[in-house]
Amino acid sequence: GRLRRAFATQRAFVADAAHELRTPIAALKLQAGLLARARDDASRSEALGELNAGIDRSAHLVDQLLTLARSEPEGRAATDARVDLARIAGEAVAEMLPLAEARASRVHYTGAPAAELQGDASALHSLVRNLIDNALRHTPTGSRIEVAVVGQDREICLSVDDDGPGIAVEERERVFDRFYGRSAGDDAGSGLGLAIAKAVVDRHGGHIELDQSALGGLRVAVRLPRDRHATT
Repeated sequence: GRLRRAFATQRAFVADAAHELRTPIAALKLQAGLLARARDDASRSEALGELNAGIDRSAHLVDQLLTLARSEPEGRAATDARVDLARIAGEAVAEMLPLAEARASRVHYTGAPAAELQGDASALHSLVRNLIDNALRHTPTGSRIEVAVVGQDREICLSVDDDGPGIAVEERERVFDRFYGRSAGDDAGSGLGLAIAKAVVDRHGGHIELDQSALGGLRVAVRLPRDRHATT
């Protein structure tokens, strides 16, 4: 029954999370050892920088794991309210600007004036933030990312475009799987960003698709009903 499926989902999630956390924890231990063995200021500074970067990556992974757990159907009851996706997306873009600036990348945002829908503001914020984070991590330094929210009669459309390498057609379904790894440089992330995005979209009765962007890279297109209960 439903309870059995919930327990099975929880067990699978815990097993996956434990597996994914094992590697960064081992890396932190190695980096701490390098710091302890450093013999001069330059070596200590380099080792400390690597250790701090490892801590940041681990913290990011833990944050994504918690977000994914909350986004699961069994995670927690969604908080329905009338929310403005354009405002939420604008806040998420502003939150991600420091990361974009650190990579010399540009994020351009266009928001619709009437983009209200029935939804969970916190989950929708995570959706936009993870899509931008995914774009930044899979594009080279100095890239361009365009985020847009467009209101239609019965649904709101959110799109995130980038000018990076994109995703091969045969890979586009698999990248929604948890922990699926894409080879896109040293900072390719945990493989959870698109899984989180799909979980949030599914909970809101929407659709998410990947396509070729007019910018040359990946386009993530999300369609969310203004009233999710009207679709059931």
